[in-house]
Amino acid sequence: MPRFLFIGGKNPGSQTYTSGSGTFSVPYYAENLRVRIWGAGGGGAGMNNTAGVAGSAGGTTTFDVMTTTGGGGSGSPSGGAASGGDININGNASSLFGGEGAAAPETSLGGGAQQPLPPGNSTQNGVAGNPYGGGGTSAKYWDGSNIWAVRGGGSGAFSEKIYTSSTLSPGASVSYAVGTGGAGGDGSSSDGGSGANGAVVIEWDY
Repeated sequence: MPRFLFIGGKNPGSQTYTSGSGTFSVPYYAENLRVRIWGAGGGGAGMNNTAGVAGSAGGTTTFDVMTTTGGGGSGSPSGGAASGGDININGNASSLFGGEGAAAPETSLGGGAQQPLPPGNSTQNGVAGNPYGGGGTSAKYWDGSNIWAVRGGGSGAFSEKIYTSSTLSPGASVSYAVGTGGAGGDGSSSDGGSGANGAVVIEWDY
């Protein structure tokens, strides 16, 4: 539920959605209402021994006129696209090497980070992407001589918009939907990490 406290005519509060869809009821606010959204991350590659198995793309996040698409799965690991905000930043593609997931823009956490292959293990599942919208990592396979890892997932895009009461009236209802992270590739030896869900973060009189 929204948190708020009236201070000198202001009504500071916030609401965060990290899954699902619905309607946001705009509260009273004296000055600004800021909305930031992220698309979901793509899934990292699974491994069939030395061959990669592509993960799925992340889902799209929307709020009002804002749209941020999800990152691509590891088979096509580009970043998502952003539109409709005052600030629009496309997502990041994952690195060609290393298997890490891509980090989403405007987040304090990186994408899913590769983990060392435990001693004596020949396979390792990938790691889920970090919120919001980070790509999942590739699985790993040790063939006795080399460690194989393909590509992680791309990240979701980011968009930000600041409203005033003249552009978004208190009492209005605004639809939103949060993108679901892409599934990691389902490999015969090990699975890729899933992408992180997107998010809608709303703050008013902050």
